[in-house]
Amino acid sequence: MTLILVAVVLVAVLTMASGAISSLDMISMTWKQMEGQMAERNRTGIDCVNVSATDTHLEIVVSNDGHVSLCGFDSWDVIVEYDDAGDEHHARWLSYVPSSPGDNEWAVESICFQGDAETIEPGVLNCGEEMQIVAVPFPALGAGTTYMITVSTPSGVTSQMVARR
Repeated sequence: MTLILVAVVLVAVLTMASGAISSLDMISMTWKQMEGQMAERNRTGIDCVNVSATDTHLEIVVSNDGHVSLCGFDSWDVIVEYDDAGDEHHARWLSYVPSSPGDNEWAVESICFQGDAETIEPGVLNCGEEMQIVAVPFPALGAGTTYMITVSTPSGVTSQMVARR
């Protein structure tokens, strides 16, 4: 009888130890993944260098100031906070479209390096390149109003710019 109890206790201890080791392994893997994401985020940098508004759309220039090539623009966020012609305040998240943006959408118009169209890795915002974005907030920005643009990468690196129309 004692031998059976000792065997049951040993099996219980080994099961608990196996579960603890499995949990520690999962925590370790998650920690390494989080460190990798933080390292990439620390090497990523964007800057809204220019923005201009017309009656129908915004033109935003974003430069890649980091050390990571950026793409996957459908996962980026573009947010516009502004007043319309009737002094009504809006904060709009604009959705990405590959081309010809409509109301409350944005698209990449071009990517350039020192003013020339990109030739290396087309469609990727490499280090030192600038991306021209066309955004169409609806309703349109009011004349003489101040607005704020926020551009964010999938890793959470953001840049903001305040301008006046």
